[in-house]
Amino acid sequence: MIDILFSYKKGLFLYTPMYLLALVGLYTFWKKRKFEFFTFIFFFLVLTYILSSWWNWWYGGSFSSRVYLDYLSLFAILLSVLIQNTSKKIFRFALAPLIVLMIGICQFQTYQYRYYIIHWEDMTKEKYWDSFLSLRK
Repeated sequence: MIDILFSYKKGLFLYTPMYLLALVGLYTFWKKRKFEFFTFIFFFLVLTYILSSWWNWWYGGSFSSRVYLDYLSLFAILLSVLIQNTSKKIFRFALAPLIVLMIGICQFQTYQYRYYIIHWEDMTKEKYWDSFLSLRK
């Protein structure tokens, strides 16, 4: 389960960090709606367990953990809850650039993937950091 979420090969949070930011929205559920918090945690853990149980947990030559794409709407709800319930102005002003930065990183890595700077299957820690924000193979 750790590999599908954090590995250099296809880690969900490494290649699409917006999912990780969206999980911060669970804090609001923890404070105000405990049932929704535990429901999402349970669903996410069961889903991650099932998706990572296959021998080919990285699902071939895709970018990031594409199997989570079907559940993007749930993470979008968490992100919107986070944005809506951020009451202090300083956090709101910090959240917008952070979201733009994470989208930018994901789009840049998608570009790298498309032009084979990021390998479709054989990424390692060394290869990832050698190619991080690079436009050359």
